[in-house]
Amino acid sequence: GIANFKNAGAAFTKTAQCSNTDATVGTTTVSCTLTLTSGRLVVVLGEFEGLPTSMTVTDGTNTYTQDTTNRHSNNDLESQFHYVLSSAASGSTTVTLTLGAARTFKRLGVYEFSYSGTIALDTSNRTQSSGTSVTSGNITTTGSGSEAVIAHYGDYSGSTLTSPQINGVAADGSINPFTSRFRHCGIAS
Repeated sequence: GIANFKNAGAAFTKTAQCSNTDATVGTTTVSCTLTLTSGRLVVVLGEFEGLPTSMTVTDGTNTYTQDTTNRHSNNDLESQFHYVLSSAASGSTTVTLTLGAARTFKRLGVYEFSYSGTIALDTSNRTQSSGTSVTSGNITTTGSGSEAVIAHYGDYSGSTLTSPQINGVAADGSINPFTSRFRHCGIAS
């Protein structure tokens, strides 16, 4: 999946991140802790293997907006963006992904971005590709201003991505804290 956040002010800067994987049979949650600063964009990437079920994100303070679920065509891998445009949380914060039913492999990635000005979710899209040279699919942005484009890639093999693209253009960089089973690759541009 891909999400594009538009900012009329200065550029976005990634300021914090955390991630965790839970492969415990029979559980519904996975959490990680990071230090948040109020007023910043927080993007959460949730993913699991197995039959479809719901996903919610909580941290005890913020109310997260859910983007549309991205379900792989093999019907065994599902991911979803959750975000809050201006975090009310500050300090050490535990973010928890809760599934509607137990799944063995669950993964959570949380990213905080600083910015100035007013931001909004401009657009999002879901697509599928395979191999290590993956692409996010196309999005059409609106208006002008700085952008933070965040793409999510999930895989089963732990492959190393060789040339991820966003909207058909090579990504500026990647955030890839995951090392096993499947993972996210958040990309800011």
